[in-house]
Amino acid sequence: MPIPVKSLDEMIRDVIASLQAGTRGGRPIYTLLLGSGFSFPIVPTPTQMLKSDIAWWRFCKDRRLDTSFRNRADAVAESPATAGEIAEFEKELWKVIHDACAGDEKKRFPIGTDGLPDLTDPENVGRAYDAVMSRGLLNDRMRRQYLRDAIARAGRKVNSAHIFLAGVLEVQETWSWGAPFCRTIFTTNFDPLLQRSLQLVNKLYYMTDRPEVLDAPDDDQSDAIHLIYTHGSVHRYGLLNTGDQIEKARRQNAAGLVGYLQRHGVIVMGYSGWRDTTMEALLSCSSFDSNLYWCDIHPADQAEARLRPEVLEVLRERGKNAYYVHIPSADEAMRQLHRALKLGDVPKFILEPVPTLIEQLTSIEVPTEPAGSTGMAGPALAGNDMATLLAGTLQRLNVAGLAFDDPSIVKASSTPAQNAVAGALIARVMLDALFAASAGKPEQAIALWSSVISEEKVPAADRAWALLNRGVTYGDINNHEEELRDYSAIIGMPDAPVDAKAHAFVNRSIEHNNGGRVVEAVQDLSAVIAMANAPNEQKAKAFINRGVMHGEANEIAEAIDDYTGAIELPYISAEKRAKALYNRGQAHYQLGRYTEALADYSMVTEMPDAPGREKAGAFVNRGWALFGVGDVQALLDDSRRALAIHPENNAARMNVALALLLSGETDAAITEYERLLGQTSEETVIREAVHDLQAEMTKRPDLHGAQRALALLNSGLEKIQNRPGGSAPP
Repeated sequence: MPIPVKSLDEMIRDVIASLQAGTRGGRPIYTLLLGSGFSFPIVPTPTQMLKSDIAWWRFCKDRRLDTSFRNRADAVAESPATAGEIAEFEKELWKVIHDACAGDEKKRFPIGTDGLPDLTDPENVGRAYDAVMSRGLLNDRMRRQYLRDAIARAGRKVNSAHIFLAGVLEVQETWSWGAPFCRTIFTTNFDPLLQRSLQLVNKLYYMTDRPEVLDAPDDDQSDAIHLIYTHGSVHRYGLLNTGDQIEKARRQNAAGLVGYLQRHGVIVMGYSGWRDTTMEALLSCSSFDSNLYWCDIHPADQAEARLRPEVLEVLRERGKNAYYVHIPSADEAMRQLHRALKLGDVPKFILEPVPTLIEQLTSIEVPTEPAGSTGMAGPALAGNDMATLLAGTLQRLNVAGLAFDDPSIVKASSTPAQNAVAGALIARVMLDALFAASAGKPEQAIALWSSVISEEKVPAADRAWALLNRGVTYGDINNHEEELRDYSAIIGMPDAPVDAKAHAFVNRSIEHNNGGRVVEAVQDLSAVIAMANAPNEQKAKAFINRGVMHGEANEIAEAIDDYTGAIELPYISAEKRAKALYNRGQAHYQLGRYTEALADYSMVTEMPDAPGREKAGAFVNRGWALFGVGDVQALLDDSRRALAIHPENNAARMNVALALLLSGETDAAITEYERLLGQTSEETVIREAVHDLQAEMTKRPDLHGAQRALALLNSGLEKIQNRPGGSAPP
């Protein structure tokens, strides 16, 4: 039985509808279950721990390196140890762990050719994690210290997912929706990121982080947020790490959570579903009041192969109101939810921090007189009591709030203060310009950026970014002459920041190319690639764009070199990496290098964070390439995977129809063509066109025959375009 699926948009619409319906007594609609993916990339996920992090920590401890536990790549670059030494230590560590578990059927896991655990199966991830926690980190003290060190390495950071969640929780008691969103959060994480994010918005919370005494929560009355650390937290001595520890807690605590979970909707994010307390409770629930949404980064068509059996069991049970939801990432899912709740693209406390600080200080109750002896005392200074000092601080903060809104009111006397005020004024104007541009007021935005550019004392960095944004906005209103002038001004600035200059080169190259000035466009892109300190993201964009231009000039080998240059850059976005791989696959295909093309397309399809457009395109192209060697089923399967990600992909739907036709499923093929055309009233014409295609395929049942047959099909479908009310063929 396939698992029920909803899109992220559908889940968010459900959430809003449930909030609008409200609850009796103001009970929150949802509870959240958050796992390691919610803290990514600040804290390593279990897979990252297994692949490199725990072995690196052990290496630091065993070799007594004179360095703190930090990023492994940074340590190698600074030479306290070589990559080869660490890799050998890691392989030996995993060999010892693997050998120790080999005799136990319930604990053994496979080792890959690289000497590390094979984590392609979710069950193996759980077994390897259990093994490394019990055999690689030998006791509770080592396990606790590793986790504390890993979290300490992150400093006081929080990520976007936590910030957007905090933004929702900050305002949920006073918003116009009919009920609060959530007051209880279960997490399998040990880190304090939830605590830090709630502190930023002055939101009261309390913690349950002793898994041995985990009781069912009651969130109907208090508006404080209850953080339940189901495996413990780094603040506690006892943590749940090994399979035996988790199993003991599960037997003790799971049954008590069932009633609570059934009375709420449950949103799961970043959690693998290892059979612990919360997973056992979910399995025991008969249904959920506002559905269960299991959110993960695996595309819907891959979820059944990537999710743990326990998760699939929850999702497949009829009547449970449980759905799988594919999300790009926890950060993006929470951003979209925050925006859909009409809270904006940025949490309120980031744009208006002073009111939050005033609220914190206003909540302090202090005596009006200082404490002292009851006997006669001599003269004393006045105004040194806490109440007076607090009142003075609040007065100053109120002025600070006025200055934050309008820095021009500040009359600074010292040079540093004057510079600070000038910087604040620029920041305010730049923000106002961005808001104007986002609100569809380009002329207003251009005027604001121009005011920054024209000011003589504006720092070079601010002037460069104002020029860049003004140039983009000029382009939006088709004033390309001014757009080019602004980009060129940045490029000509000797003191412009290198990242602003790289942006300007890339943007100017796009405008040159659009204007037919290909030589100038390539020169600009080559300049970015040659810049020593240009951000890798801009270099990747330059490589990809130059590769496209080489491809358009039929310089396919040069295009492949450029795409490879982008792919080999470290720390670039998933979007850029997927685009470069996809384009390189197309270029390989043009040269008849089908093995290389298939490899590139497959890499895109296997990227958990690849954008949907590139992933769907990679499935389409991979399916077509496999069809070229006679695999009709691959054409059908990959095209359907593409449609699951991007339902509007016409090429994928055309390929599905073709594969069905070649498999003898003519009626199903016609249905797909009807969907493609949006014309159910022209079945006769479609059937005639399909008949022509079948006849052509009978003559030559191979890739070239299919291409000619598709041309005939489109020719037949064009009849519809020329009839009243007809639709154009794809």
